[in-house]
Amino acid sequence: MPSRPPERRRPNQATVVSWLALFVALGGVASGLPGRETVNSGDVVNDSLRSKDVRNRTIRAIDLGRHQVRGGNIEDHVIGRHQLVLGGVGTASLADAAVTPAKLASVPAVKVTTPQESPGCTTQTIASNATETVQWSEEVYDTAAMHSPPPSGCGAGQQSRLTAPIPGIYLVTVGIAWTSSVGGVRDVAIVRNGSDRLAADLRSATASGDSSQVVSTVADLSEGGYIEIEVGQDSGSPVSLLDLDQTNASLVWLAPQP
Repeated sequence: MPSRPPERRRPNQATVVSWLALFVALGGVASGLPGRETVNSGDVVNDSLRSKDVRNRTIRAIDLGRHQVRGGNIEDHVIGRHQLVLGGVGTASLADAAVTPAKLASVPAVKVTTPQESPGCTTQTIASNATETVQWSEEVYDTAAMHSPPPSGCGAGQQSRLTAPIPGIYLVTVGIAWTSSVGGVRDVAIVRNGSDRLAADLRSATASGDSSQVVSTVADLSEGGYIEIEVGQDSGSPVSLLDLDQTNASLVWLAPQP
């Protein structure tokens, strides 16, 4: 009697579903990335790529569209320390009129006036044959906390100083107006850091009417360096400094130190 062929086993339902799922998964990947080096924006989940996923120095200026990177697209601390090379962005890289005054930090500048002394913040008066440091009590402007207001009663403090907040070359200008006094000479000097006399004006007083003097110079100041104005006279009697626009001092940053 002939033997019967072995009975073939049909795959069960679970096996069919498993194989089908595998083929679908493989087919999905193939259709999502249809070729070599063809990953497109649609293939990347939003916010999924990070700095560590991009090889260093692989993105160049040519890879960025013109005007695509703007100030609003750059978050704080995105550009790491030392990532911008000194001198890497030159004048030729900037469009004409691209950097406006509104984009620049405030330039350190201060102007003071109204010399007053203790007690009671009265008009500063200079004794004959004496030299005094002018004590400024009011600020016309101060963009970088370069002047300290006087203490109550205009006592001892640092109101005589105009202080550099950053290193640099500064323009110093001072104008002093004296009340009328016959005879003698008037001396005005710009002094750096309490001892270095940078510029001065020495002249005889006007025979009648008020006297005025103007002195100007440039000063190389380190951060925290300061300017003071010293005045003196030898008329034989005290002479007051006039509380007018002519009596003032200013300190303005011009350029970095050489």
